[in-house]
Amino acid sequence: MAPTDQAGRAAYAAHIVVSSFRLRNQHKKTRSLRILVLLSLGSLVAPATAWCSSTLWGNATVPASISTDPNAYELGVNFYADQSGFITAIRFYKGAGNTGTHIGHLWDNHGNLLSTATFTNETASGWQQVTLPTPVPITANTIYTASYWDPNGHYGLDSSYFNNQYDNAPLHAPAIQNGVYSFSPTTDPSGTNLSSNYWVDVVFSTTANGGGGGGSVSGSTLWGNATVPASISTDPNAYELGVNFYADQSGFITAIRFYKGAGNTGTHIGHLWDNHGNLLSTATFTNETASGWQQVTLPTPVPITANTIYTASYWDPNGHYGLDSSYFNNQYDNAPLHAPAIQNGVYSFSPTTDPSGTNLSSNYWVDVVFSSGTPSSPPPATLTLSLAPTTLSFGVVTVGSSSSLPVVITNTGNASVTVSQANITGSGFSITGPAMPLSLGSAQNASFNVTFTPTLGGNVTGNLSIVSNATNSPGVTSLSATGANQHSVSLTWAASSSPGIMGYNVYCGTVSGGPYTKLNASLVAGTTYTDGAVQAGQTYYYVTTAVDSQGVESADSNQAVAVVPSP
Repeated sequence: MAPTDQAGRAAYAAHIVVSSFRLRNQHKKTRSLRILVLLSLGSLVAPATAWCSSTLWGNATVPASISTDPNAYELGVNFYADQSGFITAIRFYKGAGNTGTHIGHLWDNHGNLLSTATFTNETASGWQQVTLPTPVPITANTIYTASYWDPNGHYGLDSSYFNNQYDNAPLHAPAIQNGVYSFSPTTDPSGTNLSSNYWVDVVFSTTANGGGGGGSVSGSTLWGNATVPASISTDPNAYELGVNFYADQSGFITAIRFYKGAGNTGTHIGHLWDNHGNLLSTATFTNETASGWQQVTLPTPVPITANTIYTASYWDPNGHYGLDSSYFNNQYDNAPLHAPAIQNGVYSFSPTTDPSGTNLSSNYWVDVVFSSGTPSSPPPATLTLSLAPTTLSFGVVTVGSSSSLPVVITNTGNASVTVSQANITGSGFSITGPAMPLSLGSAQNASFNVTFTPTLGGNVTGNLSIVSNATNSPGVTSLSATGANQHSVSLTWAASSSPGIMGYNVYCGTVSGGPYTKLNASLVAGTTYTDGAVQAGQTYYYVTTAVDSQGVESADSNQAVAVVPSP
């Protein structure tokens, strides 16, 4: 059957729109509910307001305090915008002790990583900012998370800041489960503590060079990225959905666009048809976002004639398409493009059939990119990767323990790159990450964790090399660390079976059989003791005694020998 009718654009006395929902297991078995509810009176589609670049906080706004916590965290903020647009950069406030390599991340409301960028040329303190490799499209009134990896703590901190929602239109930071954190840069931050603000921010723009999910909006379109459907159909059936359009002048169609709802999954294929039902061009959408405007560039720009009807459409295998009934009761105009009222929005039941069926003049939110000039040739394919950071320094790590740091690889070219190997050299270094081979589309990235686990003392160097079909392969990150011998002796003994034992004394000597010197100032309550006052390369001899409630001390235990290793 044809796509079913939905409630039109008539005003409601009170209409509740649930824009974003997330319910996931959180740290310490808590749950996070990210839900934004808007109450509107009147039309479902409010008039858009134009902004340029916006942030939550200006550079003059600073934290009330800087945490003294030296531990590493992924720190973030949940936010939404009043209208659809693009996130172009990540920001955070840096205290004087917040050192190391910082990596910014942008996540959607399902915990999917959308973009990554490494901060460079940082100042000693103050607001820091990194531009994302490609502007990331976001949907109005939908929760996203911006965060950064802070390897050495000392972050900006204001407790109870998000007890109430923070507003700086067009951006907002909701009060529900906000500021957020995790313990890894590869994990969406969702833990919360006392509604604290960790002072992470974004740069939001209503325009950008990049469009949503597969191409740039370069030329004229029927609708801009800020214009969205009033509703998303619940119909799960498959259709070819389209729009009839014409242009005021001859030119070229370079791309197909459609608006995607959260349930509109599967592989989408764009089509362009002439007014006799002949298929002119086809392209498959790739690198789609979870929702919002998607775009695919046609293999070759298609010439069209002025004032002639054409049809743009896409195959939607799983329904849940954008839907506004009665939208084309009147012609829609956005010169030089127009969508006539006669027999418009259109559909069919097969991607190989020109869509010509109509139902209630519904708009299924399909669009084109039109250029009036001579289309330029597409740029040649560039296959390049970047690694950040290019140097990992683990500092001093005690023998028998370990320390891990992240490395992010990003496709900085305009074509897909295949990563075939991730190799590591150097004693004590190991690597974990995604399975190989790994395919990365343009601007996509992946994270690897490098771990240093020294078995011997001394300085160690090595390399992480990423092998791929990129022209600058292999990419190399230099590794350096120092293994430190543990200059302490741990003692364990069996508990005394005598009644009334109050504790134990520990004695140490440098000659077998004594004499011994007592190490503990007060009785040791348990049966373990650590001697931290030993020297490398020396041999020590230990005995213990038990003391009862009358202060009577037992005879010496058997002698234990410990050799402290040299550096």
